[in-house]
Amino acid sequence: MVGSWLFLLIFLQGLETSFTLNVSCLIVNLDFVNCSWTEQGIPEENSTFFHNRFNTQSEHMEECSTYLYEKGWTVGCRLPYETSDRFRTLRTNLVYQNQSYMQNHNLVNMVKLFPPANLSVEMNTNSELNLYWNNSKNSICTESEVHYRINNNEWKASDPCSEQTYSIPFPSKNSRYEFQVRARISSACGESKFWSEWSQIIIWDSVKGSNSTDTSESSIQT
Repeated sequence: MVGSWLFLLIFLQGLETSFTLNVSCLIVNLDFVNCSWTEQGIPEENSTFFHNRFNTQSEHMEECSTYLYEKGWTVGCRLPYETSDRFRTLRTNLVYQNQSYMQNHNLVNMVKLFPPANLSVEMNTNSELNLYWNNSKNSICTESEVHYRINNNEWKASDPCSEQTYSIPFPSKNSRYEFQVRARISSACGESKFWSEWSQIIIWDSVKGSNSTDTSESSIQT
């Protein structure tokens, strides 16, 4: 019996010593940086997070001023962001159970934009069905992808483009069109690994005319 308890104690100590925390950081909409440490679940003890504010010329580390919480425990940190920070190294130090986890983060490709908004559809005088939208960040660095389908058939995808408009020439009569758009940072500016979430769907029904647009809560499964 004593041997069984001793084995269990050694086993549990081994689990504790093998537990490590990995910090992952993401630039959100080029507005701020979220760093989190929940890949292995929510640690049931608060961690302390330090960072160098993207200042690669200084060894100074300061504690997080805006912690993110889940179930009462610290699970992340929100950091301020400036344009040039994408091309600098973020150094972090996470302290958990008297253990320090130092990491360097290159975030040039770690950007996730907000979904495009303000979608609208209209038929022009040249018999083209035109889709318009606004990206959360409007610059030459942003590219968009359009998905659309006709009468609930399979979705079709456009090639990524820098414009915020998409046209379908001579749309089918008596047909129903659905559109959805997503965006990311393009390869011209260090292509992001992440697309935004899909926008809401907008619907154009040729029977009702160009002014009949609507949005739907449904989304594309990818």
